[in-house]
Amino acid sequence: MSCIYATSIDEENSSDANIIIFPNPSSDYLNIDNSIPNLSIDVVDMLGRTIFKHWLLLDKNKIDIHNWETGLYSIQFYSNGTLVSTKKFMKR
Repeated sequence: MSCIYATSIDEENSSDANIIIFPNPSSDYLNIDNSIPNLSIDVVDMLGRTIFKHWLLLDKNKIDIHNWETGLYSIQFYSNGTLVSTKKFMKR
């Protein structure tokens, strides 16, 4: 018998612990708290299209998502051009 091991998409690495998104799900605004300098994001829809790019400030950031379509999105976090984390959120 062979064993198959799977990891959860919610599994945290050290960068994930430094990035918090809330509320999730959200309908109007998405808050991002981070402690990683030089952080930028790409928001990607479930069709793989990049719909939003933004540089983040340290600590608190607020993104207006009220005009976005309802659905699941992925946020790719980059520090100095290197992907450090990916998180998902639901737009209601």
